[in-house]
Amino acid sequence: MVATEEGLEMARVGNGNIVDGPALKWLSKQITARLWVSDGLVTGKHDAASINLAIECQNICHRAGIKRVEKSDAVCDLLKGWKRT
Repeated sequence: MVATEEGLEMARVGNGNIVDGPALKWLSKQITARLWVSDGLVTGKHDAASINLAIECQNICHRAGIKRVEKSDAVCDLLKGWKRT
């Protein structure tokens, strides 16, 4: 999806990758197959690691059937055997 300039400006809160949780919540509402390319290390404000954020993301993935792969080159291998529902 594409964000508007206004939306991007509103989202600027400083350092860190704070989009994992909201992005996964959005992904959980999309049609399957759902795939997240990530190293799984999620951070919050000021790029601080948080076990709570990691657990939240893991729970979202589990409930929504989101598969995570660490590297983009693993996507093709995963999708070859994936049945879309």
